[in-house]
Amino acid sequence: MANVEVVRSYSFHLQINSQDQYLQYVKLIFLLLVMPGAMAIFHIYTPQAEIRASLHSDVFLPCFFSLANSKNELKYVVVTWKCNGVRISQYMNGEVKSSSRAEMLENELKMGNASLILRNVNVNDKGDYECVVYEVPNLGKVNVSLKLTAAPQVFIKPPVIAIDRIKLLECHVVGFYPENISVEWWSHSRPLFNMTPLLVYQNPDGTYSTVRHLNYTSLGMNVGETLSCQVTHESREGNPIKIPLQICEPVLTLFPQTVSIEGKHDIVCQLKGCFFRKAVISWIHKNTTLTKYTCMDTRVCENKVVITVSTTKDKTMEERGELLCEAKIKDFDMLLTQPVTFTHKGKKWICLYGDYE
Repeated sequence: MANVEVVRSYSFHLQINSQDQYLQYVKLIFLLLVMPGAMAIFHIYTPQAEIRASLHSDVFLPCFFSLANSKNELKYVVVTWKCNGVRISQYMNGEVKSSSRAEMLENELKMGNASLILRNVNVNDKGDYECVVYEVPNLGKVNVSLKLTAAPQVFIKPPVIAIDRIKLLECHVVGFYPENISVEWWSHSRPLFNMTPLLVYQNPDGTYSTVRHLNYTSLGMNVGETLSCQVTHESREGNPIKIPLQICEPVLTLFPQTVSIEGKHDIVCQLKGCFFRKAVISWIHKNTTLTKYTCMDTRVCENKVVITVSTTKDKTMEERGELLCEAKIKDFDMLLTQPVTFTHKGKKWICLYGDYE
């Protein structure tokens, strides 16, 4: 039963396309592995001539055989695996010669299982494999083709854009294999046509990367309109990757918007309108930061300052300086500010007429 367990352990690499093929495969495994003595003919077989696998996975290349003279067991048998014509594993004279990444299991060979295990496959492992079984005087061989893929990782820069802006957008696609890929910017469920040509370059590990640029303007667009980068690659098996770009309008607001010059006041500065990966809200007076607060991964960010306003006339309005709230937002090429407006007897100033805490 040991050989049956090996087939089951690696069966997820096999692609059985029909019930008839599955029944044929099960019948062959039963005859070759469970009842080798019942067959008096030499035979070699693989249930799947093409194997598809992901980079850095362990792969099972199936190869099964029956001997014309099973009484001799493997005494006069030589089993060889080749990749693109180069020998990578061999059984001969009762010994398996393999590498750390490609091996046959000696115990399974005794049961007619010459399948090859490839560990941690890389792009150099793709190609045509040949399983050759020689039982004097019989010689048989089967071919197995190994196709490798690596799914792309996709991110866009910047991940957000404010309305009424002109911006160079970048859709980065990294670590995919093989080379052929489609990268498009979409808006309103349609591809855009003002994209730069797609240039693909190879990484040191043999995978590929690329970037698709788009000169984009959000002038006249509304908050909530959709824009996305769509990537199609064979590793995704017909399921494209769609990364949305956030189009929004950040708004900085003070509560209250105006305060009197008498007494103590709590003033809240609030930033909202987008999803902010990082935002820093600061209260500033005369180029000095009074208080600073950092928000991460939020839609609303707030910072409060407490001020005491008096009617002291020993300083001019210009000398007292302006009190304002400032917001710096990651991924936005803008700085938002809101000055505090003070009122007294129907008049308004944007200067701090008094002291702050």
